[in-house]
Amino acid sequence: MALPQGLMEWVSCPQCQGELKATKEGVLFCVACKLCFSIVDGVADLSLSNAIPLNPEGKFVQLYPSALFTIESGATGGLCFRLENQTCRIVGRGDESGEDSNQMIQLDEHTLDLISRCIFQGKHFQGKPYTFSHLKRLPDVLMKDGGINRAHALIYYLDGKLGILDLVSRTGSFVNGREVEASFLKDSDGMRFGNTQIRLAIKN
Repeated sequence: MALPQGLMEWVSCPQCQGELKATKEGVLFCVACKLCFSIVDGVADLSLSNAIPLNPEGKFVQLYPSALFTIESGATGGLCFRLENQTCRIVGRGDESGEDSNQMIQLDEHTLDLISRCIFQGKHFQGKPYTFSHLKRLPDVLMKDGGINRAHALIYYLDGKLGILDLVSRTGSFVNGREVEASFLKDSDGMRFGNTQIRLAIKN
């Protein structure tokens, strides 16, 4: 649904304060930031956390439902985190103080190469392979669990598909009780890292 024409002059990009343009896809687009903002029932959602980026080809990223992950057991039980399309998070072990909860673990070249090879599988853009930088990395999910590696696994949402990639952890990553190196995820899937259980719910 389009935003009423009279209101267009009152809205601006929340990141750069620049002009927003209405598109045929039914979103507001900031040319400078290359971000799109959805319109629901005539109301623009200008939250940066819900902004929709352009994909590497410069096309609007299709709207997909949010993926909600709930930590069901372990010392961090009860906490939730989300993924939107074209985003990812590292699942790992935090310190006991919890002071690193908003930090991002530095990944070595071997891990970055593993992620690129396993997730993008030969995809190219302008003659060059896709890299980890084509996903927006959100803050890591760091849990108080001695059975989890510092950087244990990657959970990602790419082109409408949710997936998990084990980062050569010592105790493995499990989906619905089965150990996996890499796997796609679906609604209601259960994951286990160390002694921590996580449940996925896809929210339309």
